[in-house]
Amino acid sequence: MKKRKNILLMVVVTLLMTALVTSCIKDEGQPIFNDTNITLTFDARSESGVFDENENVRSLRILIVDTQTGKVDINQKIDNIGDGYPITLQVGLPEGSGRKNFYAVANETSLGLSAKDFPNPEETLSGEWQTKLNKSVDDVDNKYFPKTAENIREQGLPITGFKENVLISNGAHIIIPIIFTVSKIKLTVVNSRSTEVTVKDIQFNQVKHQGGTLLFQSGEIPEGRSSISLSNITAPANGEETAIFYTYENKEPSQGEGYSVSLTVGGESRNISFDDISFIEENGSPKQITSLTRGQQLNIKVRLLENATVSFSYEVLDWNKETIELPEYN
Repeated sequence: MKKRKNILLMVVVTLLMTALVTSCIKDEGQPIFNDTNITLTFDARSESGVFDENENVRSLRILIVDTQTGKVDINQKIDNIGDGYPITLQVGLPEGSGRKNFYAVANETSLGLSAKDFPNPEETLSGEWQTKLNKSVDDVDNKYFPKTAENIREQGLPITGFKENVLISNGAHIIIPIIFTVSKIKLTVVNSRSTEVTVKDIQFNQVKHQGGTLLFQSGEIPEGRSSISLSNITAPANGEETAIFYTYENKEPSQGEGYSVSLTVGGESRNISFDDISFIEENGSPKQITSLTRGQQLNIKVRLLENATVSFSYEVLDWNKETIELPEYN
């Protein structure tokens, strides 16, 4: 991981995470089989390991589908998860269950989803698993996202994960990585002056996508087409203040205006194009910020210096999701 200093913006790309707890699951609508008991752990990793308020799991829906037949063995939603990491669930399956697909959807109501949007237990899914499970949320009016940190307090954020074609045996411990399905931008104003300063007219351009998002990433992500405005940020003297918002994943438009952020400090307006923000990867190749993908956190710091100037310095941390290998259980 390399840090690069320049005079423009501070940008940190990390994996978004949530807080999870240990729990136990019994599928209320189906018999519990004790012949094959397995443990499911839903986990995520990040470079920072830092969570912001209300980024925890409130509810978690677990679906277990037979890999060969497509039959839904279990569809169970657990509420009141709480805090802590990771979340571990114990389930029972028939002896000789064979191979299974596991899917997890946390905080489904944050996208307006409910039980009717998921297959019923004993239902058989035909075709690819995406047919029934890879929902596209029709959010043309942006009812659900983008949202600021203050507006996720009730429903939380959508988080998903899956692991497919897993051979099941008694005592198996299956680790399923999970990830937010939205992208996060965190703007921090650092005020080094002796008086409070208000940053106004804050706008992130071309970072909002209309039309929905997939629960599980599949194919090309859509282009951002419109802007997101934030409320004024007042940073106290020799202090700092932060604003956070979450948006559907998107990529920079191929035509016309690209990603940028604009703001006004002390009557002076600035507009900074993301095209001017670049960093060097570990392999020595230059890279620019051309997408806001699921599970990414973009941190931007604006520094207000005592001599009345505004410094837009930045650094970028290359973000990599930790790969968790799932062993075969024979």
